[in-house]
Amino acid sequence: MKSILRYRRSGVEKDQFVTYLRSGELEVFIHDDPSTSLGDIVLTAKGRRLGSSENERTKLALQGSLKVPTGNEETLTSSGSTDLGLELLGTRYYRRSCLHGSVGVIHLGEHDLFEIPSQTVLSGMFAWERAFGKTMSGLVQLTISESPFADLNLENLNTLSSQVTLGFKKAFGPNVFFLGLTENVANFDNSPDIGIHLGFTRTFGG
Repeated sequence: MKSILRYRRSGVEKDQFVTYLRSGELEVFIHDDPSTSLGDIVLTAKGRRLGSSENERTKLALQGSLKVPTGNEETLTSSGSTDLGLELLGTRYYRRSCLHGSVGVIHLGEHDLFEIPSQTVLSGMFAWERAFGKTMSGLVQLTISESPFADLNLENLNTLSSQVTLGFKKAFGPNVFFLGLTENVANFDNSPDIGIHLGFTRTFGG
């Protein structure tokens, strides 16, 4: 019966948004469809260079982030808390490619809906990017992060989240567009089946 419910999802109607969580005395049931809505906003500031010069192949930077709970916690479009993050970023340049890496620490506020206290989690990223022509590049990225749901004592949510992203970048002058597909690996029950990322950046001055 357990395998039937997990893979066929016979207990849930098709094309319906349903979230159910039970851990100890905690029980959460959400049937409201969030549809298209605004989630939490993240504000980020990054130092352009950290202890490196223009001519060096290795660049380091420090980035700080602040997440503001602008979404709706009741429909899971928000965690309901203000979170802080600090990340060390590094890039090593080669002739036609480069290696990216980062190590981050995030302090999460309390999650009232799931009754999770404030905590600190770690994450890491490693990526290889290769240029194709003067304005295009492709990349492969591996991201690993600790689970923020360890206190729920649920086996599938307690383990590390490991995700691989295949991406493509295209530059138009100072504008850069990004398209990426993300698939979880190692553990298939603690993150979305597949994710699609669309990004846009613009450089001002220099």
